[in-house]
Amino acid sequence: MNVVAPVIVPAIVAGLMWFVAGQLWKRPAAPGLVWGGSLAIAVSFFTGYLALMSWPPFPPATAVHSLVYAGMAAGIVGIAESRWRSHWAVRWAIRAAIAAAAAWAQFGMLAEHTWSGAQTFGWITTVILTICVVWDSIDTLASRRENVTTPMMMWFLACASSVTLVFGASALLGQLAGCVAAACGAAVILTIWSRNFPLDRGAAGLFAFIIVNLLWQGHFYAELPLMSLALLILAPVAAGSADLITPDRAKPYYHLTILLGSIILLSSIAIGVAYVAYQSAALELGDYAY
Repeated sequence: MNVVAPVIVPAIVAGLMWFVAGQLWKRPAAPGLVWGGSLAIAVSFFTGYLALMSWPPFPPATAVHSLVYAGMAAGIVGIAESRWRSHWAVRWAIRAAIAAAAAWAQFGMLAEHTWSGAQTFGWITTVILTICVVWDSIDTLASRRENVTTPMMMWFLACASSVTLVFGASALLGQLAGCVAAACGAAVILTIWSRNFPLDRGAAGLFAFIIVNLLWQGHFYAELPLMSLALLILAPVAAGSADLITPDRAKPYYHLTILLGSIILLSSIAIGVAYVAYQSAALELGDYAY
C-alpha cells in the first residue's frame, strides 16, 4: 500500500491552509477566516485521493469517484454554513439533500441490480439519516468546544475508521480515511500551538460527511461488518451526548477525557469486531487479498 503520500500530502495541505486562514503567525491572535477549516478538509481529501489515484472521471464510474464530487459539494455547503448561520430546519434540509444525492450516486447501482424496492428505501434512508445525525453531532460539538477537544476526537475517529476499513477488506477506503486522519492530525497540532485555530463548524460537518460515506462504502462494497459501522457512527453521537450532560463548569481536561473515552471505547470495539471478521475470512480463504 502507498502510505507516505496519502498521509503526508493531506497533512501538509491542510496544515498550510489552516495556518493561512487562521493567520496563526500573528500575535496577538487575529480573527482568521471562518471558512478556512471547511476548505482545508475538502482540499486535503481531494489531494489525498489524487496521491492514491488519477483524476476521477466525470460522470463518476465508481462509488469512490462519486464521493469525491459529493465531497466537493458538501465542502461548499460547509463553507456556506461557516459564513452564514441559518435556521436549523434549513440546514437539515440542505444536508439531507446533499446526503440523498451522495447516497444515490454511490449506491444507486445496488438499487438497480441487487436490492428490492423495500431494501432500497430502507438502506438509502438509513444512509441519509446517519450522515445527517453524525454531521449535526460533530457540528454541534465543534460549536461548544472551541479547543483541542473536537480536532482530537475527529483525529481518533478517522484513525479508527481507517484501521477498521482496512480490516474490512478495503485498503483503498482505509487509505482515504487515513487522508482525513492526517488532516485532522494537523488540526490537533495547530490547535495546541495556537488558540486562534479556525476549526469552523462547516469543517466538522464535512469531516462527518466523508467518514460516514466511506464507512457505508466499506459495508456495501467490501467486508466491513455492520456492527463495526454502527459503533463508529454511534461514537461521535455518544461523545456529543456525553458532552451535553457534562457540566459546563467542569475543567477542560474533564471534557476531553469524557469525549475521548466515549470515542476510544466504541471505536476499539468496532476495530475488534472487524479484526475478528478479518481473521475468520483469512482462515476460510487462506490468502486474504484486497
